[in-house]
Amino acid sequence: MEKNEHDKIIAFDTLYTNNHIQMMKIVMPYFDEPMRGKLAVYIKYLEFQHTLERYRSHSYELSGCSFNKEDFNIQKLCSELLPFCTGEEKKKLEQIAGIFHSMEMYKEMSRTMEMMKDFAPDLFSGNAENNDSNQNNGMMEMLMGMLSPEQQSMFEMFGGNVPHEPERMDE
Repeated sequence: MEKNEHDKIIAFDTLYTNNHIQMMKIVMPYFDEPMRGKLAVYIKYLEFQHTLERYRSHSYELSGCSFNKEDFNIQKLCSELLPFCTGEEKKKLEQIAGIFHSMEMYKEMSRTMEMMKDFAPDLFSGNAENNDSNQNNGMMEMLMGMLSPEQQSMFEMFGGNVPHEPERMDE
């Protein structure tokens, strides 16, 4: 677990406890097993009670949770949650992160293709003649060769390799 993740947990735990509860946690190992279980439940009850009391008396303070609001970043969130997940949960989180990563790659590729269209509109128009069509295919192959295999499959998955032909009205 990274220091930043650990700090968030400690900050939260510190905000919703008090010294007496912490002292009970320290003495807990000195009791026998049946008593430790009861003491653990009692400690959690006291933390819950302390949290409710704190919320009632300082609701404005808790609404901010004394943490700085972070910008949403699914990659960062998934990596921070991974250490606390079971094997199955880790797989699911990694899939979610992978989907969002693929979406970001597609957005970046789309922006690049739009820039290319602005830079060389002839290469991307569907109105080219056969000679120009062969040249366009060569240019597209060259551009595709610049992409990683993952980017190529993403581009193909979203229909980037299908030439855009004008719709025919005679059908």
